Amino acid sequence: MSSDRPLISVIIPVFNGERFLVAAIKSVLAQAYRPLEVIVVDDGSTDATREVAEKFHQHVRYIHQDNQGPSVARDTGIRASQGDIIAFIDADDLWTMDKLEIQLRLLDENPQARIVIGCLQYALPEKLGEYSFAFKKLSSPYLGFSLGASLIRQSAFNAVGLLEPTMKHFEDVDWFLRARDAGFQILTHNEVVLYYILHGDNASCDAPEEDMHFLLRAFKQSADRRQYREREGLL
Repeated sequence: MSSDRPLISVIIPVFNGERFLVAAIKSVLAQAYRPLEVIVVDDGSTDATREVAEKFHQHVRYIHQDNQGPSVARDTGIRASQGDIIAFIDADDLWTMDKLEIQLRLLDENPQARIVIGCLQYALPEKLGEYSFAFKKLSSPYLGFSLGASLIRQSAFNAVGLLEPTMKHFEDVDWFLRARDAGFQILTHNEVVLYYILHGDNASCDAPEEDMHFLLRAFKQSADRRQYREREGLL
């Protein structure tokens, strides 16, 4: 494999994720692509997350911080990363084995693009043993704003900024809208690259109905940006 291939930094934010973290890390390390930098950002876990992550100390960099939420955890990982390309996976999700190869090829073929997004598929875990499980696919492939199903050039974060720490939910939607409104080309493709494991404790499932205001806030801010750019003749 050519040594001039770009380093991909993979950021795994985790809070009390000991049940699924091993499988998530293994799905990253199973990628054929190298070189990889894997960063686990422990957002103040009180379970055995540290012990689980340290089982992979030869392949994974572990960072612990006080509990501040997923946006801050991802931003911590971005700041600590050294790669030209950034990828994300939550501790309770899984990548397909060809995720990085598919998406990096698309970025290579489209050097003007800074972001590529693939499909995700919902799945249910089927427990096999400690820290390991199979899963059952539940849905048809779904294309949407998902950090875990994306590959992003570091330059996009340099230009647009990091994830907004005050966004406790839908922080990914907010960031992608900011990137779109900045005029970045976003590629999409139909291959499934992420399995979103439904287990009852997912952060998105726990979001109370009143926290939908974060989604409304993201769309309102996007509309305001676009109106401003239109008034200024920037669109």
